Amino acid sequence: MWSDNGSYISARPALDSALAEDQIISGMEELTGIHVMTIHRSKGKQFDGVIILREGQRGASGWSSSLIWRGDQSPYPRSRKILRVAITRAIKHVLILDLVYPNCPILSAHTL
Repeated sequence: MWSDNGSYISARPALDSALAEDQIISGMEELTGIHVMTIHRSKGKQFDGVIILREGQRGASGWSSSLIWRGDQSPYPRSRKILRVAITRAIKHVLILDLVYPNCPILSAHTL
């Protein structure tokens, strides 16, 4: 999409297609190309590059970061462990797409 348009216009259909493809080929050993998966599903796999998308989630108590697991209290040991799994899937590159709002307590001390 980026090569063709210079932006990610209509990214949602491409994401949906990638998720459907991933479900179809999930039993294959050799992974090539781009794969969209949860952090838990990526455990035990390695990739040249990993993109981690952080989203804001609206809850009963307001907005929160998708990288903070429900019920995890500061200093967020469970959330940090799961984020570590995501980051260590990369062989060469990690890109974290971080929202400005809401603030993420485990990323806010770092300049990404």
